[in-house]
Amino acid sequence: MHSTRYEGKDTVWLYTQQMPGIIIRKLLRNLNDYGFSITLGKIIFYLIQPVYENRTYRIYRFELERLRDIPSKESLFVFKMIDKSDAGIIMQVEDMEEWLKGKVASMLENRGLCLVALDGERVAGFNLVSLGEGCIPLIGLRRTLRENEAWSDQITVNKNYRGKGLGSALRYGIFKELKKRGIRKVYGGTQISNLASLNLARKAGFREIADIQYIKILNKRSLRYKRVRN
Repeated sequence: MHSTRYEGKDTVWLYTQQMPGIIIRKLLRNLNDYGFSITLGKIIFYLIQPVYENRTYRIYRFELERLRDIPSKESLFVFKMIDKSDAGIIMQVEDMEEWLKGKVASMLENRGLCLVALDGERVAGFNLVSLGEGCIPLIGLRRTLRENEAWSDQITVNKNYRGKGLGSALRYGIFKELKKRGIRKVYGGTQISNLASLNLARKAGFREIADIQYIKILNKRSLRYKRVRN
């Protein structure tokens, strides 16, 4: 990854305009997924967010030349690479992650790829990746990618389908598709507090390479980078 630019005002302003609806949907999803105590901690975080933020993102990378064939297993799911015409599926994907609301179709038009796992007509999980540019919208950070690089924007498994290896299957499926398209490296990232996402990345074979710390105090924002030694 290269050519970093920190988009302070425009990206953060746009995200702020969408925040009320996003927060309500996220609150309801967190109550359903994690229960009251964890959700309460997140509410407290969002209350102090206008004054102070301190987030650290762990960035990781997978070299697709290391990808090896894995014997296929019988699966309850149908895996599908979707496009902008799959409106019903896109609606379900966007309902699973609030920050994607109204964005997936345009991302697919702009060289994005999305692999979904379907249980009948229901989306059980998905992995969305971008070519050309990687983005962490919560901190307004975008990075231009080389032609042989991809960025994993989001991987999500519905709560009712967790613990069945679906996250790993989605990772492996998108890896195979990217390799067919000549991609050599896949990057991704998550907050270091998100142990479930970190563990999934490690299980899929990602190598952790850097931390990006985002600090906001009132209207002052800064980014700090630190390499991670595996």
